Amino acid sequence: MVAAQVANPERLAAVGATGLASNTDDPAFDRIARLASRLLGAPFGFVTLVDDHHSNWLACVGMPSDDRSERHTRVEESFCQYVVGLGDVLLIDDARSDARTRHNPSIESMGVVAWAGAPLRSTEGDVLGTVCVVDTEARSWTADDAALLIELSALAGELVERDRQGVLDHRSRSILEAMMARSPGGFGFLDTELRFRLVNEALAKINDTAAADHLGRSLAEIVPEMAEQLDPLIRSVLSTGEPIADVEVTARPSASPNDELVCSVGYFRIDDGDEPLGIGALVADVTERAHDRRRLEQLAKLTRRMSSAETVDQVATAIVHDGPPVVGADRMVVGQADSQTGVFELLAAEDPTKISSFQPVRGDRPLFDRVLATGETVLVGSRAQRLLEYPSDVEIADAVGVVATATVPLRRPDRSIFGLLTAGWNYEVARDDFPVAQLEVIADLCAQTLGRARAGVDRRALVSSLQTALLSPPPLVKDIEVAVRYVPAIDSLGFGGDWFDVVPIDSRRTALIVGDVVGHNAGAAARMSQLRTVISTLVQTGTSPSELFRRCDEVLGLRNQTTMATVAAVIVDTEAKTLSTVLAGHPPPLLMPRDGPAARLPAGLRPPLGVGADRRDPVTVPYEPGSTLLVYTDGLIESRGGDIDADIEALTARLGRVGRGTPENVAEGLLRVGADRASDGDDIALVVARL
Repeated sequence: MVAAQVANPERLAAVGATGLASNTDDPAFDRIARLASRLLGAPFGFVTLVDDHHSNWLACVGMPSDDRSERHTRVEESFCQYVVGLGDVLLIDDARSDARTRHNPSIESMGVVAWAGAPLRSTEGDVLGTVCVVDTEARSWTADDAALLIELSALAGELVERDRQGVLDHRSRSILEAMMARSPGGFGFLDTELRFRLVNEALAKINDTAAADHLGRSLAEIVPEMAEQLDPLIRSVLSTGEPIADVEVTARPSASPNDELVCSVGYFRIDDGDEPLGIGALVADVTERAHDRRRLEQLAKLTRRMSSAETVDQVATAIVHDGPPVVGADRMVVGQADSQTGVFELLAAEDPTKISSFQPVRGDRPLFDRVLATGETVLVGSRAQRLLEYPSDVEIADAVGVVATATVPLRRPDRSIFGLLTAGWNYEVARDDFPVAQLEVIADLCAQTLGRARAGVDRRALVSSLQTALLSPPPLVKDIEVAVRYVPAIDSLGFGGDWFDVVPIDSRRTALIVGDVVGHNAGAAARMSQLRTVISTLVQTGTSPSELFRRCDEVLGLRNQTTMATVAAVIVDTEAKTLSTVLAGHPPPLLMPRDGPAARLPAGLRPPLGVGADRRDPVTVPYEPGSTLLVYTDGLIESRGGDIDADIEALTARLGRVGRGTPENVAEGLLRVGADRASDGDDIALVVARL
């Protein structure tokens, strides 16, 4: 029972937590031992701490030796073990005859005869040791003796707790000091007057002021460039007690205004009960993190702008305006080299007066020659370096106002170089500080986008020329006012299978033709061109409307051409005032009299071209002068519902609303009103004629 209590892990942990040992030199414990000895009339008095090996003497009175390293006995020889096991006061009148102690070696070694002790407890109730007295003669202990020992033991327990708290405070201070010293983040404490009382080295480094020089000084005295931003935050925390965290503040130190300092700060109030003691400050230098974040945001912005650029000028303008922030440069330009002359053309220059200085001929600018010859990124960090290595470029750099430059080649997909990207800084840049990787990413992006833009320009030029050739403006026709329109499909290359044509037959007859070859790609455009030419030729050579489409199928058949197409042909006879119409699978034209509602134009019907059909006569109807005729392809009427009759009725109503204007206005009105149509995937061709 005694041995088990002595070895109890929880009790031993409580003993260790006191931080006390046999060599503790605390006169307060000596006074308690002396009081116990004097008041109980015993020659020896002790205050002990019992671990699993020894009964350690925190104080002893009456022992001849003052060697504090020997102030203990083995636990099995100590009478204190019995108090630990009992957990209560132990009074032994004569140890020699007491069954519990008569074999204890201390009877012989220390002359113990009478012994009395009370448990020394922790605040949690664990028995840590004893306050005890020893007499060399037998005696009868009384209840008063026990009560006195209990009081003295309680007093000793208070001292142990005080020392334990002192140990904890010391450990806490040690931990705090270690954390402050080793923490990569800044830490400080400001009193209620917002003056620094504690600062670690990390914060001193961030503030560029020695830690000792912070003490007693205000924020405005240490970091005046940030004080205006931080002071309201700190005062709010001090008054409300509500902490703040991760607030970014930015400043430019007065000693180095070209440098930007970005800090993440957090503040919390430290209280003693209800009384505020001051403000704890946590500060981290996040300048690089903030710069990296901004550069990523700028790179994303540049990438979005480049992805939407369609022309070379748009690409270059994006580089000039959105490129510098990505790498922290003051300016950026892009130039392309002429393969024959070697002259560099500066694209989208901010200052046109300086374009000529960026147009060196090959052999005249060694820096550019080196980039072109080696494919390397050339870095010039200072004016002195430029003067030494590239003296012919000093005048250019001075005129533009740059000190350091980085020049990166622009490459085609085959890795050949066609231009240069140059970033410039208004101050010196160390070689290792150049953002080479980011610049090369921008150069690759720029090169790819320029290539795409050039291809787009070439494509648009080709499309424009083909549209002009294939869909030329209509000729002037006597007694007929004509407007034509062609709108390519959104996903087409700019023209497709729809077409219009106005073909004078003789002095009184004109053919208005609109057709739609299946598809709206390059193949459809080629078939459309061929079909348009065949039909126009047949009309001009006198082929009657009845024979027109049959003869067209025959001509295409002779050429082994299979073309599926719908066509509407209306022959306007301005002398007879008639309209002769034949449709090959095509939507009906619409006719709106000068004073009446629009309606479908009667027509002779046959299947689409390429399907095969016999001769089909046109339907001829009279018209009133001033009437408006609309011939169109199905791109103008198709909807998601796919009800062709409903779509034609809707177009008829639209023509009724806009058909009183000039043919040009009618055409624009029909396209504008139908801008919300669902068939954005199809071409539109139309002819509006005022008869």
